[in-house]
Amino acid sequence: MKLKKVAALCSSANAFCLFDRIDGDGVVTQWLGDGCCAFPLHGLPVLSEPELYRMFDVSEKKQDKIYFNHSALPEGLNVEDWCRSEVRAEDMDVTISSGGKVLMPLRFPGGLLFIQSKYLGPLEDQMDFLELYVRRSDSGGRYVVAKTGMLVAGVIFPVQAVNEGFCDKLEELASMTRRELDKHLAAPPVTEEEDENQENVFGGGDGET
Repeated sequence: MKLKKVAALCSSANAFCLFDRIDGDGVVTQWLGDGCCAFPLHGLPVLSEPELYRMFDVSEKKQDKIYFNHSALPEGLNVEDWCRSEVRAEDMDVTISSGGKVLMPLRFPGGLLFIQSKYLGPLEDQMDFLELYVRRSDSGGRYVVAKTGMLVAGVIFPVQAVNEGFCDKLEELASMTRRELDKHLAAPPVTEEEDENQENVFGGGDGET
């Protein structure tokens, strides 16, 4: 995990939320996020606010603008490596830019939710092993846990992006995309030398005239 990317998310949101999780043996593991995500700070000493700022080089001027919260990990949030009720979420291999956010749709048995793709940034060095799961809190809310192998590497809360306007735009985009595909399928086949997917400034598929 890239801890500097976790700090960058917090700095961008002007919010550092530090959570303490105490296991049955009394061992404290801290989690850090911007309120919409949280990542474990494995291998670090237990940090206070000043120590956190020093570790991530947060200037005093920046500190004055930051919302800082230090509390216990919220009850009902399960960050154990295994949860009986969790279900696997599938990345649909597409992102949608909406309202200044880059949204990643995740489908899972019985539903669909969206997360901001930026929250996978701290885990980009583990993407080959990353799996996403949907869990429910004690209050019934859904959240996503990112696992690398069998270990939970992060918690990400979804974006409530679904509304009439959002759905209308996606339906229009799907309809227009289907029409473009039909036109493409009806066109004469390209030669082997041409790239059938990428247009270019020369008007051909491979830059030759």
